Formats: sequence, structure tokens, C-alpha cells
Amino acid sequence: MANEYIHDIGQDFKHLPEIYQIEACSACNLKCPMCLRTTDVVRPDQLLKLDLLEKMHSRGDFKGSYYVELQMSGEPTLHPQLGELIAYLKNNVGVMVGLSTHGLQIRKKPQLAHILLSLDALTISVDSTNPELYHKMRFPGKLEHLWESLDYLFKVIPERLGHYETIPFIELQLVKTDMFEGSGDVAALQNIMDEKGWSKYAVVRTTGDCFSEMQGRKHPGERRRNTSLCINPWTSVSVAANGDVVSCCFIFEPRQDTVNWYGNLYQTSLAEIWSSDRVEQMRLLHARHAAIDQGLKDQCTKCYLKSPTLIHQNIVSRLVQLRSKV
Repeated sequence: MANEYIHDIGQDFKHLPEIYQIEACSACNLKCPMCLRTTDVVRPDQLLKLDLLEKMHSRGDFKGSYYVELQMSGEPTLHPQLGELIAYLKNNVGVMVGLSTHGLQIRKKPQLAHILLSLDALTISVDSTNPELYHKMRFPGKLEHLWESLDYLFKVIPERLGHYETIPFIELQLVKTDMFEGSGDVAALQNIMDEKGWSKYAVVRTTGDCFSEMQGRKHPGERRRNTSLCINPWTSVSVAANGDVVSCCFIFEPRQDTVNWYGNLYQTSLAEIWSSDRVEQMRLLHARHAAIDQGLKDQCTKCYLKSPTLIHQNIVSRLVQLRSKV
């Protein structure tokens, strides 16, 4: 197969979107109160099947992608074939792979540490270094179990590096939310990372409470938006475990009667979906909204964090910088 990239005058640079994420598992064994998975998701629990990835790869659905995350609404480490999914995407498709996890499964299945360290990027939710607060935010999780899991994960890293293997770009994440006073304490987490020696391999990342308006805790439009235009409709899609293609990583409950649902990859190729009237309608809505500040529908009206696809660019740019120093 030719590897040349030939661009003709008037031709789009990319005719396919970046696949922002593919949901490995829609189930979760925690009930975090600030998460839509806890309050809004009613669809049945499902696992991503390898045959969907194979189908997508065979017809070229990944040609616009460079980095795919294996999560959406659920906990990816509950998938019994997670290692196979990661290996297929990395070795067969040829994309970088990342995911976000609560990390608690590592203490139960130590082999997960090796699977997670085969990723290109790994985000682990910590949210609080206070045991009581952590238990409330990551119910019914216990902070002592997270520390046990992380101790094992970081213990494996020197062994991996000793075999000249790479490690992922690792972020320990804190959610800052007004639901819980004291959340998002960067200094407290950084101190623990320094004491345990984790700072050699990981950094702290904070994120806002993404779902406050979607859960009805704040009125739509109450929070300041990060920008006037969301570029997701022009650049990326997310894929649920059942093959549903949606506009954004915040669409935890794909519904065909909303503008956020684009199609299904078991039935239609990504190229057909991306050129469909539904995607064009979404673009028109967002362009109109940016110009006159009205016209958005469904979950988009309740989103304060526009263009989440840029989160990927942020992660990948830091990953590339990290790898360039090795």
C-alpha cells in the first residue's frame, strides 16, 4: 500500500473525523454522584466487541484518527479483553491509545497494571486525598484501596523501563466540584506523589465538574463557557460500545431522537455518517449559536466545556514532548 499523501487543490485535508473515543465498557462499579453514569444512564451494560474494531479498520473508519481513548460512560478496566483491544488498536490499526480509569481494579487484578502500562496515555481519577471525601466522590470506593493499586502500578514501572519498554503519559486527575468542599486539592496530591516517588512518572491534572448543568444542579447557561464555538462537529466523534456514533464524549445516553446521535457503525460506515444530513445539521446549529448565541439543542445547551476534542490535542502534545526526552 502506498504511503504517499497527495493533496489536490480544493480537497479537504481530512474526509473523516478523529475518533475521540470508543467505549470499551458501558458498565461501572462505582456510583459517583457528579457523573451522568450514575444519574442519567438507563441503557443496558455492554462490552465493546473486537469485531466492531475489525469492521471499522477493514473499511477505513480510522483513517482520520491518531489517538483513541477506550472509555465513555463506563469503567474500561471491567472489560475482560481490555489488553486485546489495546493491542489491536496499537498494532493493527496503528493509533495511539489511552483511557481514563478509577484505578481500583488493579489491586484485584495485578495483571491490569501491565495492561495499563502498555497504553500511550493513562488518566487515573483520584479526586481527593481525604479518605472521607474520596469515599463520597467515588462511592463506594475507598482511598486506601486506590493507594494500594497505585503503589503496585508505580512499582512495576522501573521493571518495564529496565526492559527498554515505554510507559504511558500518566495523569492523576482531580475533579473540582462545588458538590464537595475541598475537592481538587492539587497541593495535597502533589505532596503524596512526591513522598511516594510517583512524581517521576506522573503529573497532576485538574478538570471541572462537567455535568452540573446536565444533571440539573445548575441552570443551562449559568456557568461561564470556555469559548463561543464548539469545533467537535467539524473534527471528531465518539463511539458507544454498541456502535452508536455521537457528537461528543459527554453523550453518555445515545438517543436517536436527539441531534447528538449520528448513526451506528454496525449499519453504516463512518464516511457515510460523517457526510450525512445529521452531522451537517449539527454544524449549522453550532455555527448559528456562535454567531447569535441561540439555537443549540439537547445536551449541547447544558455544556460549559466546548470543544472537548482539544483535550486530546493537549494530551498528545504532552505525550510527544515526554517521548522526545527519552
